[in-house]
Amino acid sequence: QHFRRLHLCEGAPYGQMAVITRSQNNLVRLRQSLVRLGVPVAALPATQPLKDYAVVESLLILCQIALSKLDDLELREKITPQLVQELLAGKFLTINPGRMRLAIEELRGWEIAQGGSRSSDELICLLARNPQDPILAKVPEFAQAAQLVIATQAAANANPEDALWQIWEAIGLAETWQKIALSSGIAAEVANMDLDVMIQLFRVAQRLYERDPENSNLYTLLEYLITQDVPEDSIARTGQG
Repeated sequence: QHFRRLHLCEGAPYGQMAVITRSQNNLVRLRQSLVRLGVPVAALPATQPLKDYAVVESLLILCQIALSKLDDLELREKITPQLVQELLAGKFLTINPGRMRLAIEELRGWEIAQGGSRSSDELICLLARNPQDPILAKVPEFAQAAQLVIATQAAANANPEDALWQIWEAIGLAETWQKIALSSGIAAEVANMDLDVMIQLFRVAQRLYERDPENSNLYTLLEYLITQDVPEDSIARTGQG
């Protein structure tokens, strides 16, 4: 409340305020309390590898599904309906369980209407095996997912930075997340963290490209993320104004 009074009554910018704690363990709880009160806060330093963040988990699943067709049979065999549903429910498409069931039923309905006999599992896995199958375009959620998969496949051999840009543009959430991040509350907190992670990803991609511009590509970035065991530094700045 003191911070809010300083900001609202005396015009003090939030960016010039700070809280010092004696224990790292208090930071998360304190940060959550400030967010609930509508006080913008800076991102905490990363405490886990990038691959452990939900945004990166969704990116890795997307790439696994998209690139399976371009790789060997062993990788294709690892694509399951459950993995595809994780992509659909993840950060980029955020389909809830109820809508997921309806979308799958719609897909199966279109298959039956066209005289086909493929099972729901076979249809779901088309996102990995043939994302250009016309039946996927019949259901908006699967059509959107198919476009993400196709864009990721097209980016496979680009340098890490360009590949990530192409995928990020296909995802199309930059403006939405930015608007949410400028608001207050838990949703803003989550959006800030997601954007912070994306910025870190772009830094990693740029660094990998600069290290080996001739041989680095999307696979290089994915290998780095999968094998990374230490946190990246957080660089996104919030809490200004």
